[in-house]
Amino acid sequence: MAKEHELTLITTQNPRTEGLVINEYTFTMLPGMSLMTHSLEQHIAQNGIKTIAIVRFTSAFGEGIEQGLGDIMQQNKGEPIIVETYNRIGGNDFGTPVAKLKAAGVDAVFLDTVGSDTVSFLKRAKEAGLDA
Repeated sequence: MAKEHELTLITTQNPRTEGLVINEYTFTMLPGMSLMTHSLEQHIAQNGIKTIAIVRFTSAFGEGIEQGLGDIMQQNKGEPIIVETYNRIGGNDFGTPVAKLKAAGVDAVFLDTVGSDTVSFLKRAKEAGLDA
């Protein structure tokens, strides 16, 4: 509609949002997440992080984070990232993902969680002794 009516559309939507068409009239205020995650590259390198996991909600937003972190780890000669996804917001236990990450001995965990899921994950991680 922005192109059809030659009106400027400025949105905070993720550029990969279904139905969002980027053209000369459409601008997003949110860059792709793979680009934003590259701001972590220096921190990862300086802290010797070799294994990283991402726990993420299934979304285009999370896919961008996963891609960006994967690129960083590859460039820094780290291990491939470990990815744990979930599909439902709220009421998640995270016991199994936490156990997997602890067993893998990850150095760091990037949480792309929604709502109370952040608290749920951190609670399970503390109970399990996940020190990442």
